[in-house]
Amino acid sequence: MYCAPLARFNAKAAAVANKHYPQIETRSGIAEFEQLIQAHNDMTKQIKILFDTQQERMDELKHSVYHDTVSGLPNREYFNAAITDVINTENDKVHCGLVVVHLTNLGKLKLEQGFPTYKTVLEFVKNSVERTHGLGKNIQLFQLNEQEMGVLLLHFGAQEIVDFTKDIAKQMVDCTPLKIYGGAVLGAVELLETDTNKSLLKRVDTALKHAITQGKRFYVDSSVVNEAGSTVYGSKGELLAAMETARVEFFLQPVVSTSQNTLLFTELYTKLTVNDQAVSLGTVITMAEKFDVTAVLDQRILEELHKHFYLALSRAKFLSMYRHFHLSPKSL
Repeated sequence: MYCAPLARFNAKAAAVANKHYPQIETRSGIAEFEQLIQAHNDMTKQIKILFDTQQERMDELKHSVYHDTVSGLPNREYFNAAITDVINTENDKVHCGLVVVHLTNLGKLKLEQGFPTYKTVLEFVKNSVERTHGLGKNIQLFQLNEQEMGVLLLHFGAQEIVDFTKDIAKQMVDCTPLKIYGGAVLGAVELLETDTNKSLLKRVDTALKHAITQGKRFYVDSSVVNEAGSTVYGSKGELLAAMETARVEFFLQPVVSTSQNTLLFTELYTKLTVNDQAVSLGTVITMAEKFDVTAVLDQRILEELHKHFYLALSRAKFLSMYRHFHLSPKSL
């Protein structure tokens, strides 16, 4: 007769340890047990309030550690962790880019024009990124320091990185408060398979410094990295030889509308490897245009496309899927 109420009480009390806060609704009809049950219910309510308050405080502290207090954007700590995740991902076929937006003399602007104007500039950059592609899982904006912001572009090919950088640089011209103090300068790089955290950040810093010293609004790094360091093809013959021996691989990735969360089409990306080292397709395209051999490059890619897909899959099956290909205008 007394065991049932006690058993229920013990079970409910044990649940509190697992962050469950049940109330005992069943009554025993015994005055002493009723007082015990009421005490348990009151205590459980108070513990829930205390734990919820502590959890909210922990969430606020966690947010403050990884987010900038002014812009509310993820900070440098969050950025470093995100870069590490991308570089260490098991999927080595993720194309991505990194763009750093340097806001010239922003500290001086804040000092002379005031905090509201400073915050307006940060909001302008954020809104520009949102207008260009929208912020989300594949486009992440970070507050690196007082006058630099970083944009991590996941599943972006070389040309898309260039286009994105150009779009943001163009919009920065319209930021009147910042323009008075020198405007914005952008540096951008494409992630290579050989990149480490250190090498990626060094390359984007070099791109940014190049843009600043050359008086340009932006600069997109086009270096080809190998074990010996940074190099480019110095002649037409070197480039043609590299194109001839390069291993050409393809992979598919979906292009999704962030606003409607729907699949727009599937894009075919090209991966080039020379002497067992991944090279930037953006670099090869730039050099091909310089030496006027874009038709040769496109022809090589199309030949490999035929080999990998038309021979591996039935023509009807492959052509039944909507694909998007990148070719040089001269080849069309």
